[in-house]
Amino acid sequence: MRAMGVEIERDSAGYPRIVTARLTLKTLSSVDAAALLKYRAEGEVLRFQHFHPTSIDDALSFIARATQYFNVENSWHQFGVFFEKRLIGDIGVHFLGQNGKTCEIGYTVDPNYQRRGYASEAVRGMLEYLFDQLEKEHVFAVVDPRNTASIGLLRKLGCSEFSPRPRNLVTSKNLDVPAFSNQEICYALSREEWRAQNRGVYNNRCDIRIDAGGSMKEVIQYFAKCNAIENREMLAVIEKSTPDPLAAPLTGYFFKTLGQLLEHVYLGDRHLVRMFLDIDTYGHDIDAESGALIEGSQPLFKNFKEFLEHRQKMDDFLIVYADSIQEADLFKTASRINRRGEKQEKVAWKAWLHVFNHQTHHRGQISNILDTMQIENNYSNLITIE
Repeated sequence: MRAMGVEIERDSAGYPRIVTARLTLKTLSSVDAAALLKYRAEGEVLRFQHFHPTSIDDALSFIARATQYFNVENSWHQFGVFFEKRLIGDIGVHFLGQNGKTCEIGYTVDPNYQRRGYASEAVRGMLEYLFDQLEKEHVFAVVDPRNTASIGLLRKLGCSEFSPRPRNLVTSKNLDVPAFSNQEICYALSREEWRAQNRGVYNNRCDIRIDAGGSMKEVIQYFAKCNAIENREMLAVIEKSTPDPLAAPLTGYFFKTLGQLLEHVYLGDRHLVRMFLDIDTYGHDIDAESGALIEGSQPLFKNFKEFLEHRQKMDDFLIVYADSIQEADLFKTASRINRRGEKQEKVAWKAWLHVFNHQTHHRGQISNILDTMQIENNYSNLITIE
């Protein structure tokens, strides 16, 4: 299964850019004013919103005020929801004054993009960021009782109706927000509830969850062992069926040879593992235990035998390291610098799942390649928790 996960990048002002499976949540700017006005002025949206723009100046003023502060007590920050670089909605976060650990969220999606799962994906991504990155303790949303779709979304994400309503939490430095009316309903979620509900593997596109039934460390240990077994069996099939696997040409793929594809997966594992080592090595040395390499050399391995040795060492290293890691550290933030020089951040357990999902994705590619070569195999199946 594919863990939803979020990638965290930073814009030029240092504000977070939250990347989910299909969407990017980033701070609104003046260039978004026209698109914001277009959907925010529609009757279907106005019905449930306090902000009623009637001109481009209204939209520009709103964006200017709603992007002044970030994670500052009693202030709002407005994120745009982008699909394929197109603004399709927005999410506001109200950072409240209760020790800085409580937030209110509000969200809007262009009616032309509703009923496609974008609202759920965007709100889930924001909740992940608030709970797992900023370590907020409580998040709530205020909803018009007639807005059954929004209520259903919040319930689906694990929120429950909260009473009494936090009437004293509406003051803001930069936006005027009306006091909650007696007709509105408040739904809330705690960080403990969020983590308890999200300790499995979640497929955002299909809305399928596989509960781990245990700690996140147990999930990581399980995947490390499963991937090692799948890799060993798949590579044995390749070794028996192909005279020179590393040089085997590929047609219709980004990688020109099977060797380039296998090296890509291996190097991806090394780079991501270094994110975890920055949190704690637990006495492990990736080069000593998985084999030192001169990265950037082409080809990376002299022959398939040498590749197999390094692949086995890497898989063994992942198993041993997964056994060593502490449960609490899986909820810390790991970071790395990507090839573009940008800093990326991800909660450690999501980074771990990305390693295994990356392997599974490319095993599926290799399975397809073997199919075209009429070599019997069964390595496109997704790993699940039984």
